[in-house]
Amino acid sequence: MKKQLFILALSLLTLGFISCEKQSAGHTGKVDYVKLQLKGDAQILLGLGDTFEEPGWTATDKGVDVHDKVDVVIIDMTGEVVEEITTASPGIFTITYSATSQDNMYIEVQRQVLVFDPNLELSIDGAFAVDFAQSARLGDGREWTWQQWSDYYTSDAWAYAAYSLTKIDINFSELVPGIYEVDDLLGGFYTGLRGYGPYMKEANGASYYNYYSMGGMVILNADGTIDLVSSHVEAWGDALVALSATFDPKTNTIDMHSFYGDDPVMDFHAIMVKK
Repeated sequence: MKKQLFILALSLLTLGFISCEKQSAGHTGKVDYVKLQLKGDAQILLGLGDTFEEPGWTATDKGVDVHDKVDVVIIDMTGEVVEEITTASPGIFTITYSATSQDNMYIEVQRQVLVFDPNLELSIDGAFAVDFAQSARLGDGREWTWQQWSDYYTSDAWAYAAYSLTKIDINFSELVPGIYEVDDLLGGFYTGLRGYGPYMKEANGASYYNYYSMGGMVILNADGTIDLVSSHVEAWGDALVALSATFDPKTNTIDMHSFYGDDPVMDFHAIMVKK
């Protein structure tokens, strides 16, 4: 299986400018940012048990070395601040390097560290077809299967009805063994069943197709459990409350509960089979 390494969508923040012009009291003055640059790669891959070695950085403020004034914060994939990068189990860490210049201008850059199991035998790389008969949205009073929702929407005369899909694939893209990007953790409910994706694509262009998709990242463990790393839906600007998912290699099936919303919390229970 060919593996591709992607620069993560968790965003490596780089600022392409060093200074800007500011109007003040009738005259123009120059304000500077700290010139902050990372040494080494912006994305580092570590196998289980490997040791992380900080490649370092350079920082100058108006030509003066301010390397020791840079703040460094490490955040794990749960969003918690940690003291060091650990490699006992798979995970993703974000290191943020920040500094404020003499002119009170703030700048930050980030480095991503992916810890993975190079010997992991399981893989969910590729497309999974959503089972319309078994998948269901639960917890909001209308606990219908994907097929029931499909029948409801395709029989309606509203604007999106003509775009409602009767087949949906969810794609898992492997970054390194066990770490994946997912195009929709809601099992295609809004983009596919409700037809928002095709409708938005026709109305606004291809870049809007996934506007209602819950994209994200997950980690596949050796026991088949799947952990949530991150998620985000552009349409509403929020994320999943929680994820509970497993992969059965015997049937090539993912059983995924994606919990979303707050009043009520809905369970998008998607059953997906590898194509």
